[in-house]
Amino acid sequence: MSGGPAVNICDARVEPWGATWGAAGMIVFADGFADAGLEQVPAAGGTPQTLIPYVRGGNFVSAPDFLPDGKTLLLTVRTLYRWEEAQIVALRPGGERRVLVNGGAGARYLPTGHLVYMLNGALMAVPFDANRLETTGTAVALLDGVMQSVNMPGSDFESGMGQFACSSSGHLVYAPGGIHPARHTTLVRVDRKGTVTDLNLPKGRDISLRLSPDGQRLVVDRLYETSNLRDLWAYDLVRGTVVPLTNQPQSEWPIWSLDGKRIIFSGSIEHLGLSIRSILADGQGAIETIVAGGGAIPSSLSPDGKWLAYLTVEHKGIWVRPMSGPGEPKLFLESKFGVQDAEFSPDGKWLAYSSIEGGTVEVYVQAFPGPGEKQRISTNGGLNPAWAPNGRELFYLKCGRPGARASMSCSMMAVDITLGGAFKAGAPRTLFEAGPGPSGPSGPTRSYDVYPDGQHFIMAKHDELPDQRVTRLNLVLNWFEELKRRAPRSGQ
Repeated sequence: MSGGPAVNICDARVEPWGATWGAAGMIVFADGFADAGLEQVPAAGGTPQTLIPYVRGGNFVSAPDFLPDGKTLLLTVRTLYRWEEAQIVALRPGGERRVLVNGGAGARYLPTGHLVYMLNGALMAVPFDANRLETTGTAVALLDGVMQSVNMPGSDFESGMGQFACSSSGHLVYAPGGIHPARHTTLVRVDRKGTVTDLNLPKGRDISLRLSPDGQRLVVDRLYETSNLRDLWAYDLVRGTVVPLTNQPQSEWPIWSLDGKRIIFSGSIEHLGLSIRSILADGQGAIETIVAGGGAIPSSLSPDGKWLAYLTVEHKGIWVRPMSGPGEPKLFLESKFGVQDAEFSPDGKWLAYSSIEGGTVEVYVQAFPGPGEKQRISTNGGLNPAWAPNGRELFYLKCGRPGARASMSCSMMAVDITLGGAFKAGAPRTLFEAGPGPSGPSGPTRSYDVYPDGQHFIMAKHDELPDQRVTRLNLVLNWFEELKRRAPRSGQ
């Protein structure tokens, strides 16, 4: 701690969901992508190795912390997006797991013999035997209003960790703020100059959205008010009405069938996790399964309706699947990097996507069905590509600083495209500055859509919220004494 330059230990795709330094000289960190598990790397630097892979069915790992033996880890494990159902787990070196707390996140062990962790913005404590890996008393809430990384506009930004630290001498420091307030959205139409028109539709917490082929209907996946689970809702843009399509946890990332009669989406199936499913556009009838399990997420249909391009949480590439007749899914693009937004061109001969393969998230196109030519489209960061209906332009969002996890401040970009013979792409140009309002990146597929006229966009404009920048840290001296008084261990 005597000062000096920062040392690069290893490259990470995005900001980790917590890290911990063990006595054996290994640093364990949770990869900030939802398709990853737990990684470890020597403190002296090196290539990260997988300690816990992603588990089929959607178990996301965050907030690792070594127990005093320097080998056993505390972890937060959540399935789906319900932090109230997250578990604090102890992981022994041999792989044995033991659930310690249900409903908490971001646990740390203190020398007083307690686990402290977060629950809905409250700092909790429970007596704990680190040798037997057992809680030995009743959990109590010690401090409310501690800033915690939950309830963000998109769950990919959440780690569940609380912004607090304890010194070995018994002092506590924390950032006040609690959990992130729910951010609602207003559906708007935006022209190429950035002029925003409110569509006068009910507010919600809308994430991903798609226009029907005729541009008269809209399907969105909407967050619940009290969690990051989602259902599908359909809007009639002509009549101004809205109806729910699904009533099951985790229905998300919808796209339309080419005839506008069905919605294809990612939905959870028990024991299988995210699967690609289909429902009639009016919400009636049975839900059909197209791809079972694997964390499958639909992205786009080829213009002839023969192929579905999709992503999976368990694999970082792009898959394509025949929509009718015999045939197995094919891996179109294999990548060790994160891949998003597989979008067929209007002539069906190209797939646009975004990838972090060059160290920054950029937009690329690749010939379909491949193998074939590949071109980079964006020049200084880009994601969420969408083709103009006539195929003469490719739009995408440029968000935040290059190489960082994209912020909510975005610009809509456009690139002139020549299809037909040789593929040609022009220089990117900015159409309008979206700022923190009209839209932001939503996850594996895009968060806006293009009207059939190619001149307007539909977006979910986020309500402005008070700035939650940390401007104050609270220090509590000799806090261990209060901890021991309010959460006494057996025999104390």
